[in-house]
Amino acid sequence: MEQADILDRLGDHEGAADALESGVFIFPYEIELHRKLAAAYASRGNTGGVVRERQAVVALDPTDRAKAFYLLAVAFRANDELAAARRTVLKALDVAPNYDEALELLLDLRSGTEARPMLPVTGRAL
Repeated sequence: MEQADILDRLGDHEGAADALESGVFIFPYEIELHRKLAAAYASRGNTGGVVRERQAVVALDPTDRAKAFYLLAVAFRANDELAAARRTVLKALDVAPNYDEALELLLDLRSGTEARPMLPVTGRAL
């Protein structure tokens, strides 16, 4: 993970993402690696990769499950998987019924608006 941080600071974002991908294979149960890799994929526009890594974060049972489900729903929406986004945002609302961002996303999904939430690109997105 340090190698990825160093490469990112040097401006080698591709190299940083490659280092994170290697780290995920070595430490598959490290939530922070999956979060950072999701952010790296988001900055490169790889929505499929973001979905995969957000699914991994949810599967690893993070402390803030509502936010993890919300970010997965955002990733599904960015990847044009609207039915999956709706199901996932409802899971976020099951965990935290008053989660404002999730409520807004659900309203947007139900109304069919085209304004899509931006994918979080920071390594500390969750």
